[in-house]
Amino acid sequence: MNLADFDDPILEERNGRKPVYMDSVLVSDFIKFCRTANKDPHSVAEYLLKLGIHTANKDDVCIDINNL
Repeated sequence: MNLADFDDPILEERNGRKPVYMDSVLVSDFIKFCRTANKDPHSVAEYLLKLGIHTANKDDVCIDINNL
């Protein structure tokens, strides 16, 4: 058996990604939200991050980055 051929779901999930440290209560609430909406937490988190980054430069959307 070649170990390079081993199908590791954790490696596939984390491949090419960096860790992000968040409040554990926020993560629990977020996962509960995703389960009730029947959505993948990784997809929702990436979507919200992209949405926030791309709308921060728009004139009609106000994101108060200074008070974070």
